[in-house]
Amino acid sequence: MENQYIGRGEHEEFVRRMEDEHRRMNVRIRSVEQKADTLVELTASVESIAASVKTLTEKVADLERKPAENWNTVVKAGLTAVGAALGGGLIGVLAATLVK
Repeated sequence: MENQYIGRGEHEEFVRRMEDEHRRMNVRIRSVEQKADTLVELTASVESIAASVKTLTEKVADLERKPAENWNTVVKAGLTAVGAALGGGLIGVLAATLVK
């Protein structure tokens, strides 16, 4: 049981090493905190980009639909004109046959 206490020199060396280790850990902690802050900023940027992409996708879909709607209108107008011409011709033929 004689050497159960450490000497002052050993204690001071232990304290110095612990303080050095604490300094190293503090540097590492600051580095991790900075990376976490950067990650938060990056996440916010990605969310903003995702919202912009969604908006642009909707606009592109609207632009793609517009020519199709215009084409459908043209086709309807054409079919209506053909139908009216055929109907008018049929009525004209019926009227001509009834008049004779």
